[in-house]
Amino acid sequence: MSGAEFISAPECYLSAPESMPSSVLPLGDWISPVQYTRYYLRREVFLEKPVAVAELEFQSSLPADIFLGDEEIGVQKQDGWYLTGVHNVTTAVRRGVNYLSVRGFLSDNPEHFIIGVRGCLKVTYTDGETELFDTSDGFKNYGMCGFWENAETPGWQTTPLTEERAMNQSRLHPRLRVRAVYLKGEFETEKPVKKAVLYATAKGLYVPYLNGRRVSDARFLPGSAEGVTEYRAFDVTEFLLGGKNVLGAELGSGFYNSESWGSFYNRIPALMMRLEIEYRDGETYDFCTDKNWRVHASPRTENDIQFGERYDARQENGNPFAGAADETWGYAEERRFEEKPFAAQNYPPVRIKSVVSAKKMFTLADGSVCYDFGTNSSGRVKLTLKNTVRGERVLIRYCEETELSERGCEANVTEYGDVFFYGDTLATGRACYGARNIDVYICRGDAEETYIPEFTFTGFRYVYVSGYSGVYGKDAVQKAEMYSDLAQTGVFKAGHAGLERIFDAVMRSYRSNTVTAPTDCPTREKNFWNGDLQAFINTACWYTDNNLFLERWTEAGRKMGGDDTYGWGDEDYVTPLTLYRFYENTDVVLSKYEKVRKLISVRKKQVAPGDVLPSVNTVTYGDHKAGKRVPDDFFCAAYYCRMFACAARMAEIAGKTQDAATYRDEFEKARKAFNAKYYLPEKHDYTPGNQGGIVYPVAFGIAEPQEIQSLADTLHGYVVADGYRFQTGFMSTEFIPGILCDNGYAADALKMMTNKEYPSLLNMIDTAGCGTTTESWEARVGRGDSLNHYAVGNATRWFFEYLGGIKPVKAGFEEIVIKPYFFKELKNAYVSYKSVRGTIVSAWEYNEEDDTFTWTVTIPEGIAARIELPHGMRRTGGAEIGAAQSGTMTTIVSEIS
Repeated sequence: MSGAEFISAPECYLSAPESMPSSVLPLGDWISPVQYTRYYLRREVFLEKPVAVAELEFQSSLPADIFLGDEEIGVQKQDGWYLTGVHNVTTAVRRGVNYLSVRGFLSDNPEHFIIGVRGCLKVTYTDGETELFDTSDGFKNYGMCGFWENAETPGWQTTPLTEERAMNQSRLHPRLRVRAVYLKGEFETEKPVKKAVLYATAKGLYVPYLNGRRVSDARFLPGSAEGVTEYRAFDVTEFLLGGKNVLGAELGSGFYNSESWGSFYNRIPALMMRLEIEYRDGETYDFCTDKNWRVHASPRTENDIQFGERYDARQENGNPFAGAADETWGYAEERRFEEKPFAAQNYPPVRIKSVVSAKKMFTLADGSVCYDFGTNSSGRVKLTLKNTVRGERVLIRYCEETELSERGCEANVTEYGDVFFYGDTLATGRACYGARNIDVYICRGDAEETYIPEFTFTGFRYVYVSGYSGVYGKDAVQKAEMYSDLAQTGVFKAGHAGLERIFDAVMRSYRSNTVTAPTDCPTREKNFWNGDLQAFINTACWYTDNNLFLERWTEAGRKMGGDDTYGWGDEDYVTPLTLYRFYENTDVVLSKYEKVRKLISVRKKQVAPGDVLPSVNTVTYGDHKAGKRVPDDFFCAAYYCRMFACAARMAEIAGKTQDAATYRDEFEKARKAFNAKYYLPEKHDYTPGNQGGIVYPVAFGIAEPQEIQSLADTLHGYVVADGYRFQTGFMSTEFIPGILCDNGYAADALKMMTNKEYPSLLNMIDTAGCGTTTESWEARVGRGDSLNHYAVGNATRWFFEYLGGIKPVKAGFEEIVIKPYFFKELKNAYVSYKSVRGTIVSAWEYNEEDDTFTWTVTIPEGIAARIELPHGMRRTGGAEIGAAQSGTMTTIVSEIS
């Protein structure tokens, strides 16, 4: 990107599209909370002298209450603004400490969701001296309660507040700073062009255009990485014209300004582009972003990953990238940022993968027209309206679930509301339009208008709309499904409709959570939880090609959960080792090795003197959503052991033999301490006394090898007692079917995977009814739960590794073993996996007439394979068991009578 500069709209231009209310007093900067929730701004005002006159004036773009001490100052709503005007507050102030406070709310206005408050207290003392206390200095932002508590401390106006939270501050109102803009530059080509490549990146999100044409169908560029500055290269040769050309982009906020369930950072986005042209005569020409580029406000007046878009089509004025800039375009401003290394995006981008129509339409209790798409998936609306009325405002909202109340059918938006004061964002609350995932489209007035939000996404089943005076046809509201375009690598089919539905649901949930990087849910948080991914990554790599996608994320992506949180920080070694296992990716193991060494160093400090296992200042979320959890100390100790075993493997791959030996010794020491502390030899059990208590030590190689069969017997007892239902959570579910199969209880595994009673995968999918796996086994929308979450779908690695029986012995499937488990109840199973060395197939079918199974295997060239049979099965014809050549072979097998 040499020669190119980051450019953005200067504040002097951004202040022009919308005027702010006038004031009498000098009001100071606009301030607002970073965490988008009901907020409390507070400044202590210390008055040392007697006061003659005190005057106060405040302005807010969204609902706010102003207090001086315990006296509330009157606020009037005028033209969408909340204004106090100038109030004489002389009787409310006193010598000493005074509290000047603002209680602010999210939006009550569908056209705006961005908060800004400014104000001033002007004090004139009896000696004639004047002092100003404005929002430019001294204010802090505070929280009031925990998640979902909806509780405010009585008398907070006159008591010290202690839960300080981050705050934004700027001279320009935040909604002007972050509104979407167009940026473009003009250049000429004077000779025939051989090739032209555009390199582009942004602080925010961008959509590139050349001569009025969108350069790529990729969306959410440049993505969400924060450890590097990602750029993408586009071959734009076909877009160039002879003579004058216009290069540009629309620029939005994206992940640069948005984080977690609702953090807003008030940063002005910036664009960088470099166009490299190679002429046919060998000469080259570079055209780069600089201060000579022009800028214009976009009709996308507000945009945010979480809160959605506000689009005013009345502000459209033809194709902004099809011609030269006129006098309404300003000049861009060059920007400087903290240096982060540039890295090319070498993995597939987000694309719209399908546009689907609703399965049915109906009317909600509030009169909105609701479109039910049948399945929950990530994307946004595609709105197509005919014969529109200019200025008509169409409100577009999303949800995962509807519910019946005394008023009729209503959307359940619990997950989208204020996470502290959920009552505020209900229909009856003061911030009734403050929930996340709302789009507003203001019609320009035309025979037909089409709108797809550009800079936001969510997971949803339902869209409900209001405000359009025309007829809502079936295709007026469609779903544009979008996610990272990862190639599907795994296919699973079986003679059991329930198992196929599970496979389909897990695929849909994982796809929905790959918008730029792995998220936990595309609906509520859109957080990049490292623990969720480490629990699912083995399954993910069976389903899709994640090699470059997850390599970039683990090295430089956004993450949530903590670097050393047990079960979450462990992603730092689980991801690279899994990418090595599936794709023979050595680079990611080498790049992450030092990070894992640091993790070990941190965790060793959590071991008390004289102990071997950690117990000091450990942090974990445990086996999230498990029906019967193991204690946290057990969980942390198990991951402490696993860490050393995996670090030893990484050291071996990296050629660090001494480190590998050291970590193997550390693992043995920790493993023995774990068994000494938690193993109950007389019961062949571990102290938790549940499914998870067996799974962790067996799956992590902690248990003594000679005890594993006895432990499996104990696990079998728990599974039977639990009615063949999962009592495990995110971190342990993936292992339990395999442990059962490996130790003579394959029938248990099948019963668990096909069980329809709660808690089970089929019960989850049937209860949710939207074609996805969910965050909790209950499969209902609730405070903190999503209906589109892949984690416990990790159990389906069993489809590939046990029903298909495919397992890599060496990295990249250079050597494999195929050992499927055969079940008459299923009638048949088909598994294929497109490895880096070719497609592997393992398929079997039960022949009822002769009580045999016909098993067909396909092995690509370059893969050393061995086919094996599980205990209790024998070959009765066809290809031999043992070492297998490349090609397709068929074996007849049956149960040993």
